Amino acid sequence: MKDTSNLPAALVRYIDGWNNHDAAGIVNTFITGGTYTDPLTNGPIKGQQIAAYAEGLWQSFPDLRFELDGPVVTDADTLYMPWIMLGTNAGEFHGLPPTGKTVSLPGVDLVKITKDGLQSVTGYFDSRAVPAQLGLQVIVQPGEIGPFTFGSSTRMVSGRNSEPGAFSVTSLEPRTPEEIEEVRQLSRDTLMDMLGMDGFIAATTVTCGNRQMTFVAWEKEENIAQIRSSKPHNEAMKRYYGKELGQGALISVWKLARSIHSQRCPKCDTMVVVERSDGHCPCGEVIKPVNRW
Repeated sequence: MKDTSNLPAALVRYIDGWNNHDAAGIVNTFITGGTYTDPLTNGPIKGQQIAAYAEGLWQSFPDLRFELDGPVVTDADTLYMPWIMLGTNAGEFHGLPPTGKTVSLPGVDLVKITKDGLQSVTGYFDSRAVPAQLGLQVIVQPGEIGPFTFGSSTRMVSGRNSEPGAFSVTSLEPRTPEEIEEVRQLSRDTLMDMLGMDGFIAATTVTCGNRQMTFVAWEKEENIAQIRSSKPHNEAMKRYYGKELGQGALISVWKLARSIHSQRCPKCDTMVVVERSDGHCPCGEVIKPVNRW
């Protein structure tokens, strides 16, 4: 940390609170009703909301620290404090496992201060920078346009190239953002269990608005019954059929009626229908199966 000797005492305690991972210390630097805001808080937060926000960052970046990144400029009762946030992603980040990567995020705080403490802190930074530095995709898109609803998807494969005989399809509708995150975590845990199940081929999860769908390909219909032994799945069902999770769902099983698997020959560029080729292109090249599910 660069020299802070010329800064107001409350602001020094605020910086120290962040760097010492002292949530109560941060909160105590604000006057009653004082607020903190940045691009990720969805508006001003105060009191224990500030503490929870800081603790969430420390959980994701246990070594998180801030350094001054230039002179602090004072204008009447407002200070402009440039900083750089440094840390290693050694904990869960937005429900995702740690990457082990380090981040360096520049930003600036606009701080309004009184003789009794901080009135408000407004942070400005590029909210896409940290996910990008962690190797995460940053996609900007509308929630919906006309009949189209936009979202995100994830695919998980077992490594098996078997022809699927059945699919399980689940569509859940959480009620709140908190429930959406809970369903995502339960789904991830259930899918990790599925990786070790007989006949599991691949899965795709899709989130659009408040609808979360999972499509799973299985070798045989009877393989699907193994889901009942999954602890995360059973926990999700317990909460769903209680009063704690979701407003509705559709759970279904589909049998495969027909599939046509085609693969372009790497030697002559001919598109080969695998089921009719006996594993070879007419040019003689071996066509290696690829998991399309």
